[in-house]
Amino acid sequence: MELQNKTLDKVSDTLHFGILLTIIGGFLETYSYIGRGHVFANGQTANIANFGMHLAAGNWPVAVKYLIPVLGFGAGVYLAEWIKTLLERHPQLHWKQGVLLLEGALMLVTASLPSGAGDSAANTVIAIICGLQLDTFRKINGYAYATTMCTGNLRSATEAFYRCFALRHPGEGAKAAHYYGIILIFILSAILGGLFTQWLGQITILFCLIPLAICYTLLRQEKKETHPER
Repeated sequence: MELQNKTLDKVSDTLHFGILLTIIGGFLETYSYIGRGHVFANGQTANIANFGMHLAAGNWPVAVKYLIPVLGFGAGVYLAEWIKTLLERHPQLHWKQGVLLLEGALMLVTASLPSGAGDSAANTVIAIICGLQLDTFRKINGYAYATTMCTGNLRSATEAFYRCFALRHPGEGAKAAHYYGIILIFILSAILGGLFTQWLGQITILFCLIPLAICYTLLRQEKKETHPER
């Protein structure tokens, strides 16, 4: 069981796996902002700042609008840890597979929520998805990274870039390339997410099921190869 978990964890740390998850992150960022009431449901810094500003101005309804995704994100992190604790005791399903299945179910829920009246609920669900994904998938080729936001990745990329060119540590060049590549993927997927959201509206999130399904399949295939009798 321990060997199987390590093998599946290794699969989820690969570059192509990280790219698939980053595509989801970029899509969700522009989907929530353009299609769901101009709220960034991925990273919560902007929402926390907006909450504070509107709270200071006495605009309580709008302040609550920005607070709800923050709480949803925290709930997603909590759920990821709960799923890990629960499924690590059951060899039939790796906990990361469980997280991906829950993400897919929540995406279906989001697509079913109507534009306008359902935007607050949709952003909350998206924030839960991002909390789940950010807490579960933390490394790419051994490097710590984020799939739903770019701030930490940009810092790590620039830090590695400095070490490579200023301090003459050539090995840091590959690290910088990994991070800048992930940022580029995020930007491209955000562009596509924005274009598709303007065209298709609330159901655009269903496109995220494609990379999500590929990620799940990769984990499932590796599980079968590790334990072919199951």
